[in-house]
Amino acid sequence: LRYLESFEGGMLVIATNRPSLIDEGINSRIPVKIAFPSMTKEKRKELWLAHVPKEMVLDTGILSSENLERLAEVQIDGRQIRNAVLLAARRAASEGLKMVPVRYLLEAARQIHKDARDLREIKREDWEKEPMGFEKFSKINSPA
Repeated sequence: LRYLESFEGGMLVIATNRPSLIDEGINSRIPVKIAFPSMTKEKRKELWLAHVPKEMVLDTGILSSENLERLAEVQIDGRQIRNAVLLAARRAASEGLKMVPVRYLLEAARQIHKDARDLREIKREDWEKEPMGFEKFSKINSPA
């Protein structure tokens, strides 16, 4: 809040994918808000093509239009697509595979989508609670 109150010039861009969690004190100091619509399936296809490196050897050889269609059905954003590609590559590497199974890309995308959905379902008041059992832990570890 102090920073926002003291900001004097130029443009300050604040981005979030969880606008409902912005504190009202901060929200009231943001004069212009722009909401971006969800990405289309066609845009997600473009992002999959952009994020899967040409050097990445897939078990299918190339990212076929059928596989691209299946990947684009998972509603995740560009950052999450990049993360899915990295997760699939790391999984293949950890298993000693020379090729990344396209199935790993799809599984990573679906897991990221599920995790994001689960995170959105956490209520604001749940974020403010202390972790379960924290009181007991702090009593055990505090100096007597």
